[in-house]
Formats: sequence, C-alpha cells, structure tokens
Amino acid sequence: MFKNEKVDKINERLQTLEAKREEIANTIGEMETALEQTVEMFALGQIEEKDINEAHDFLKERRAELSDIERMVARVESVRSKVKVESVPLVREWRNKQAEAVQKDVDKAVKEALAAREAFVKALAKVGQAQSKINAPNAEYNDLMESLGERKTSVQINVPSVYPETITVGLYASEVKEDTAIGLSKATQEAAAKRGVLPHWVGDSK
Repeated sequence: MFKNEKVDKINERLQTLEAKREEIANTIGEMETALEQTVEMFALGQIEEKDINEAHDFLKERRAELSDIERMVARVESVRSKVKVESVPLVREWRNKQAEAVQKDVDKAVKEALAAREAFVKALAKVGQAQSKINAPNAEYNDLMESLGERKTSVQINVPSVYPETITVGLYASEVKEDTAIGLSKATQEAAAKRGVLPHWVGDSK
C-alpha cells in the first residue's frame, strides 16, 4: 500500500476534530433537552429566569464552538483533497512499479502453468496408451471366436471420464463430478487462472 504521510497526518487531525465535533453536538443535544425541562421548573418557581438565561448563553457558546469546529473540518478536508491531488503523480509511479513486479510474477506463473499443461497432456496420453494395450488381446481373442463361429466380445478397460459431465442413457442420467474426472471444467480453469481460486478437492485449496 502506498504510504502518504501528509494524508495520514491530516487524517489524524480530522479524527480529532470530528471526535470533538461529536462531543459538542452530544452536549448541545443534552442541553436542549434539559432546557425544555427548565421551562416547567421556572413555571413552578424552582429556578429563576437568570438560570435559564445562563443556560441559553452557555448553549449559544457551544453552538458557536460547534460552528467553528465544522468550518475547521471543512477546511482540513479541503487541504486533504489538495494534498491528494498533488500526490497523484507519485501514486501513479508507485502503481506502475507495482504493475511491473506483478507482471513478472504472472509471466513466471504462466510459464510454470504451460509446462504443467504439457506434462498434463503427456500424462493423459499415457492413460490412452495404457488403455490401448488391450486392443491386441481383444483382437486376437475375437479372431479365434470368429473362426469358431462364436460371438465376438471385447474386454472394456475402466477409464474415468475426461470431463465432469452428466451422462444420459435413455431415461437414466449419471453425473461425473470433477473430483472423479481426469480433466477440468472450463469454470474451474477460469476460477484458478483469473481469481486464484482452487476447487475444494485440491489438497490445499486455501
């Protein structure tokens, strides 16, 4: 994060002023409530008119103080805006440097991903190559059965689905979930590449 010491200092001043403003505003609210009660006390002869006048004078002072604080807050906020505008070139330069560093990290990660993709495709090819080894035994068996006039059959090798998908046969449908498939869905690839989100079935998906 870009550290702007001037803005930080101004924010500290603003926090102090805003806290004081809130304190005065609360005091004024309490005094206004109390003054409403003093009218009844005056009518009952429990306090004198000078007491009410003194309370009004004090309330007037607090309102003037609040007005001064609000003007000061507005001025300090104006100074903060000016300082922010002046810092734009510095922040832009900082962001550009951050972008350069991030781009290097992304380029490195992409290179690793491409290497992993090549290794993944080769691993998939090994699955297909291993599966095809049953072709010769099936062919030899079926040649024999054909020569005997018998029905030909083939032994099927169990290979997981390549993609997570829903397979429908007639009225029946079965879902192949991603954690049991060999490949990945488009959504999973985009979540990982664009947002850095791993699927739940990855060992360390945090």
